[in-house]
Amino acid sequence: MMENFLMCVICAAGMSAFAVVHEFSPEFAKIYNEAQRSEVKHAQRYGAKAKVIYHVVDDDGRPLENVQVGYRWQNDYPRKTWGGYAMTDTDGVVVLQDNVGSQIMVSASRERYYGAWDKLLFFWREGVSPLVKDGKWQPYGENRTIVLKRVKKPVEMKFHSWGIDGYCAPVTNVWVGLDLECGQWCKPYGAGKHEDVLVRFSGIVKDRFARDTLAEFSFTNVPYAGFYVLQKDSASSMETCYEASTNDAMYIDNKFFFKSKTAKGMPKGEKEFVHLESGKYMVFRTRCTVDESGKLISANYGKICGALYGGMMKLLFHGDGSGIYFNPTPNDPNLEDAQNVRRLKSQ
Repeated sequence: MMENFLMCVICAAGMSAFAVVHEFSPEFAKIYNEAQRSEVKHAQRYGAKAKVIYHVVDDDGRPLENVQVGYRWQNDYPRKTWGGYAMTDTDGVVVLQDNVGSQIMVSASRERYYGAWDKLLFFWREGVSPLVKDGKWQPYGENRTIVLKRVKKPVEMKFHSWGIDGYCAPVTNVWVGLDLECGQWCKPYGAGKHEDVLVRFSGIVKDRFARDTLAEFSFTNVPYAGFYVLQKDSASSMETCYEASTNDAMYIDNKFFFKSKTAKGMPKGEKEFVHLESGKYMVFRTRCTVDESGKLISANYGKICGALYGGMMKLLFHGDGSGIYFNPTPNDPNLEDAQNVRRLKSQ
């Protein structure tokens, strides 16, 4: 897990450049001005005392004893990292303290739980003033919580990750069925058997820089089908919810669009859905069947994770674990993927 933290390091030297391009809202201005104070700059360069009290709990809020907590302190002037491991006590607590100039990165892991992490940037804190007092980063002795989610009942989901080459459109200006279980276009363009979602590409591609393309996705061919979008849990390796909702009201959205940056505009009357951001994910329902009275009696569920883009007549996914997850068992809303559990164990 520590490798994941080291990839998201924020360098103090980059803050000034960041401030130039960032919209200077009143909230941002407060954070920026506090970070520029001489005491803060001195602490960044020469270090200040830091003390953080971590409480490790499960997803019901119960403290977890004997959990291994890995930690890395970091200085930016010069760049240096150091750290180690500690075990939580009977109250699920571990106390970390040192003299540091930049940040601390922490991970926690335990068998049958999903790993979790935290990062604290001492010189860039919202709502904290002063940041440094009597040679100590504030608030000194701060209490922070890390939640380890349990591995519950993982199921074998069908997973499809389309790389940088994407999934090219077999034809333009025509609705084509996409089978989300096998990750194939439906006949006559592929081996797909179920039109789980319809996709239509339109526009012109001259080259990678000159394009006016639009990708339309529609679940309107199936009653009760649709999707909703949620925020990922960025502090856990279990980023999504365990189960899809079975409430019909959650699936009122059934169409979305992806357009290239140079596209001229959306179809008249349609709202724009530029792309599925990397910090969000989509839960969908499809293959819905109804009885004679029109009541829903069967459906399949799944999720789309990672950054999904439509452009250049392709579908593109970016990021580790990104792609389409499809639960092949009808009426099973479970979204906890067994393959993802195995992948995490192998890291």
